[in-house]
Amino acid sequence: MKVEVTESNVEELRVRFSKNCLPSWWDTIRSRYSESQRRYHTLSHLKNLLSLLDTYPVHNPLAVELAIWFHDVIYDPTRHDNEEQSIVVFEKYAVDASIEPTVAEEVTTMIRATISHKLPETGVTDDLKLFLDFDLEVLSWLWSDYEEYSKAIRQEYIHMPDSDYTAGRAGVLERFLGRPRLYFSEEFFATREQRARGNLRKEIEILKQQ
Repeated sequence: MKVEVTESNVEELRVRFSKNCLPSWWDTIRSRYSESQRRYHTLSHLKNLLSLLDTYPVHNPLAVELAIWFHDVIYDPTRHDNEEQSIVVFEKYAVDASIEPTVAEEVTTMIRATISHKLPETGVTDDLKLFLDFDLEVLSWLWSDYEEYSKAIRQEYIHMPDSDYTAGRAGVLERFLGRPRLYFSEEFFATREQRARGNLRKEIEILKQQ
């Protein structure tokens, strides 16, 4: 699924955020996800994940939705602590919005799991599995859309020389391919795993030809 956010429909996101979250934080969300260094990790990425949340039932919709809004709120491709810094921002939001501690902990677990995109040793829930699958749903897009995604990621890492980027990107994709499964939920594994692996193999082949 690929959903684009434009100036004409960004209002839909604002309305949703204001309905389910603290409205005063919308400007922070919008400005962060509209930063100039972003090409893929934008408001469109949020809208894609929210569309998946609306499609697949979860046990704690608030926790999953908050994880979606905040998981990439800090995104600087030159740094390696984006997820932890995103958690710091979420924790400030949780205080402002009086989020229950158990919900806040669940959100933090979800965001932190995106560092490795592996299931933690404890605290694994069906919601966590789906959230991680939502975040990597892009891997299973039709090739034409996946190719646009891969080009957008390259633009986010424009500060890296081609040789460094291609080697690093290919290494990341190969490590994903080496996993027993890319998707943790049975729903995603059954319907998206095969195409996602095909896309990864194809991108690796292209990278190694450069």
